Amino acid sequence: MSKDKGQGSDLTLDQKWVDGVYEKLGTLEVTLDPDPLIFGPKRLNAKLASAREMLRVCEAIFLQVSHDLHRFSRALRIAQAKLKLAKDYLFTNDPETRAGRNVADREAIATMKLEPKVKEAFQLEVCVEDLKGLLLVVKAKRADLRDAQGRLRDQIKLCQEEIGLGGRWGSQTPGAPDIDANKSPVADIEDINDLLQAVDGEIHLAAAEDFEEPEDDDVEVEEPPKILEPPSEPKTTTEWPENELVCSVCGELQYETPSGPVCKNRHGGAPGMDPKDLGLPDLNPADELAKHLVATASEEEVDVFLSDRDEEPIEKALESDPNDLEDILSAFS
Repeated sequence: MSKDKGQGSDLTLDQKWVDGVYEKLGTLEVTLDPDPLIFGPKRLNAKLASAREMLRVCEAIFLQVSHDLHRFSRALRIAQAKLKLAKDYLFTNDPETRAGRNVADREAIATMKLEPKVKEAFQLEVCVEDLKGLLLVVKAKRADLRDAQGRLRDQIKLCQEEIGLGGRWGSQTPGAPDIDANKSPVADIEDINDLLQAVDGEIHLAAAEDFEEPEDDDVEVEEPPKILEPPSEPKTTTEWPENELVCSVCGELQYETPSGPVCKNRHGGAPGMDPKDLGLPDLNPADELAKHLVATASEEEVDVFLSDRDEEPIEKALESDPNDLEDILSAFS
């Protein structure tokens, strides 16, 4: 802090005060947590309050330094003006000063005669330069504290985003060491599995102590699941295509649908199997054709139909005009 010495504009800057300001500015530091979510909102709120208090102290120092700089700059201008007037008076009215051989000699003689005023102006100039340098440091620290406040606001937003993804406040165990910034605060999965196994073992032990052997009459015997067997009479089919599956229920070929493989008998839930696994042999294609073309007439009726065939309409049709459809049809009427 500046001090007044005597009366007038005689000011001095206390060097201890300047050193104390530099030390105070060095302590104004806000350390950000790498993962503030694990410590809870109180810690983050405390850092916000601490940053605001440090910024208040920095603003008070800035105001004091600015005020002192204004005072010393004003006193320096007054001292320089008085020194210039005194020199001009000596250059004009003092015979000893005017007796100098050149301007440099006259300037030196006048300076020696005005030594107290020259020292005062020089001291004020040194104080002004010190205050200017101190003011730059205060401005830099103020900008740093404001940046820390902005970073804390960014951390609050990031914590809100992490909470939206499933995170929670205060996930660190009380008394646990600080968590590394590169390690996730989520508990180790192996530790959780060990804990669950221990609890599960205790439950099983308690159940084993209270376990009673049931009587034979109370035991309900579950029937074994029925296994679908292939049909006793394999279906008569043609040679099976390669890489094709058949229905395990009816033995028909399966085809793909949007809801899965289905056979023509609508067995949609039946798994597909290889035809050879079901015991379906490869048979003559004529058997497949005979299955679909069932005879409705006897062989004698077929022979009578073929022997009674009248060839006259066919001969008339061959002799008719091939371009005249009515002439061709009249041969069969």
